[in-house]
Amino acid sequence: MVHKQKYPGTVQETAARIQGRSTLEEIRDNRLGAEFKTAVVATSLARHLCEHISCLPIGAQTRILDTHDYLQMMIPLIDEPPWTRRGMGSNGNKDSVHVWEKLLHDHEWKQVAPSDLLQITQCEAQCWIAVFHLTCSNVCRERYALNVFRKEQLLRLRKYLNEIMLDQLPILKDVMRYMDELALLNVPETSTGQGAALLMQQIDRLREDVLNCQNWQELVDLQCRSFFTASDAQDEDLRLIASVYDEENVGCMLDNKTNFFETQPLVLPVTSVGIGCNQGSVMVNVYNLTPTDKFTVLQTENNAFRRTKMKVHCTTDEAFIFGKDLVLEATISVHQSPNFKMLSLETSLSRDKDSAIQWIQLGRTGDGFALQLGLKLSAEQGDPSAPSFELRQAYISQPV
Repeated sequence: MVHKQKYPGTVQETAARIQGRSTLEEIRDNRLGAEFKTAVVATSLARHLCEHISCLPIGAQTRILDTHDYLQMMIPLIDEPPWTRRGMGSNGNKDSVHVWEKLLHDHEWKQVAPSDLLQITQCEAQCWIAVFHLTCSNVCRERYALNVFRKEQLLRLRKYLNEIMLDQLPILKDVMRYMDELALLNVPETSTGQGAALLMQQIDRLREDVLNCQNWQELVDLQCRSFFTASDAQDEDLRLIASVYDEENVGCMLDNKTNFFETQPLVLPVTSVGIGCNQGSVMVNVYNLTPTDKFTVLQTENNAFRRTKMKVHCTTDEAFIFGKDLVLEATISVHQSPNFKMLSLETSLSRDKDSAIQWIQLGRTGDGFALQLGLKLSAEQGDPSAPSFELRQAYISQPV
């Protein structure tokens, strides 16, 4: 990562590598991209732990300060920031020039001018805030034992504490003061910080034995031979699971901007549909629809979609009667997805066709779901000028 930042290839070299890479190399690139985004999010989690270190149990504090030494881990991230990279671009004369890019909080790279490299992004701020809590909180100062090596590494950060940084993160004034005091402080040569303290912790013995006694490569080969075949490439559920690890979807999930199944619910079966009707100023659930095993796959010019017949269940003791003017809402529940798809429609029915079913549609298959409702003129008519209708049939359509 650092080597590519310091010695970037040209655009032509990068394009040639992408076009000439094998499937295995493409998978490795996607894996590295997913691991990088995961590591960026892990930095934010580490900052959160450092911010609340005083509330953590002593075992967690020991792992943060001694076992993993979060403070020393933040130093390389500030010294060689992975969220700042140098690439090859072109100017107006089509000459190759070096350009700088910074990673934003939405995992998108943005080109910045060299004069703006000192502007702190959210990713960079996470490390500095973690350093602030690890150096200035009372818990860390009492438990973190300094030695010569730790002191020398910490003082490497002093050169970055300038007026521009302090203007953007005023809390770094305390860190700078700590660095100045540390420069004058005499510390032991080999102090580890653990001393003679006895720390007892509970260990999951059974879990450790299970994890340590497994040959994971042998287990993967066994699963490939036993469970996965060539025909699985056409399995919609497996394709959906595999697409979860696409670079775009991983970025969405790590950002917590959107739910993956909210953007890709169409290949999943519909479990139920609730029909609501406006009664006065309140939307009341009047019908529940459940899918049957009767469906047809229809091919259109744009794409194919599956049309499934729904079983109609009235929520009242008697069949609900609709008026001529309808304001409807449909709540569609999809298997394995916590989200609900909402469709709405405001329309008027006609009594011109007394014996035929009148069809209305909520939504469009091009946007996701389409719900077709078949209503028939009710046999029990009160006021002829105000016809009433009953729900007789329903179908749900979704692209495949």
